[in-house]
Amino acid sequence: MNIPALVRERYKIWSRFLTKQVGFSLQHSQQHTKEHCARVLLFCLLFAQRENLSEQDADALAMAACFHDSRRINDGLDIGHGHRAAKYYCTWCAEHEYVLDARVVFIMAYHEQNDKLGEAALRREFSDDPNVKRLQALSQNPTIYAQLDGIVTALNYKAGDTVVDGKPLCIVGEFDEITMTVPISASDIGSVSVGQKVNLYVDAYAEQTFTGTVTERLLVANDNGEYPVTISIDPGGQMLLPGMKAYSTIILKEKTDVLTLSNKAITLENGRQYVLVRDENGDLVQKQIVTGFSDGRVSEILNGLSEHEVVIVQE
Repeated sequence: MNIPALVRERYKIWSRFLTKQVGFSLQHSQQHTKEHCARVLLFCLLFAQRENLSEQDADALAMAACFHDSRRINDGLDIGHGHRAAKYYCTWCAEHEYVLDARVVFIMAYHEQNDKLGEAALRREFSDDPNVKRLQALSQNPTIYAQLDGIVTALNYKAGDTVVDGKPLCIVGEFDEITMTVPISASDIGSVSVGQKVNLYVDAYAEQTFTGTVTERLLVANDNGEYPVTISIDPGGQMLLPGMKAYSTIILKEKTDVLTLSNKAITLENGRQYVLVRDENGDLVQKQIVTGFSDGRVSEILNGLSEHEVVIVQE
């Protein structure tokens, strides 16, 4: 056979690579040896010369020829050995910091399969569809960048999981814009409107009151017959994190410059309200009071107490 000089030179380079770099799992094979791959290599280089392929395309064929039978488990048809060889090639590239060629992967992965399967896979891989190209780029550089600055607030997968449609890989949030969604009963939703002020109490910061504003009111009930209301929380000195337990009081009406007392200090007996105070002798005595408006945590004192008077709370 009259082999062109350029093909002979390239064959020497690639056969040396095959001998020194590529390992074979079926070492005692009588058919699918390195000699077999060397013959396929020569055929690929001759084909590339005849078809006037670029040097890059010729190298892709040569690389596929070197690896294509490297992961056989028998000398039969052994469906799947192409995919195993492709995986081995990918691992080799990563270990040797060699630029992976997607064409080599697909040539090997489907070389023992039905031609129609391989052709369809190649069309998908090298399609002009922008979504396909985006996935191809991601396979080459599997790093995903968020489209906004923020903090990862939830990771929905761990290594090895399969990503499913409709479930994001992670959730990125901006702590400058924190919201809270609260369920409102059917009897109360009519009193809630966008723009109302809200006081919030977080277990992690028991002594601090946060403020916010109602920003959205959904008029479609959830499975529990309650209506979701979204509250935008005003920026504060403390960091609020997703999952923190919190309570909210939506302000339906508001009074200012009133005397208030914690509801913990008020007891109810026979329809009357009392608090504990100390008399002039230092003894604890009950004192009747009259309350007005209450937000559920504190109550307005209309009568019975004066400002700066000390009330005792018994735990």
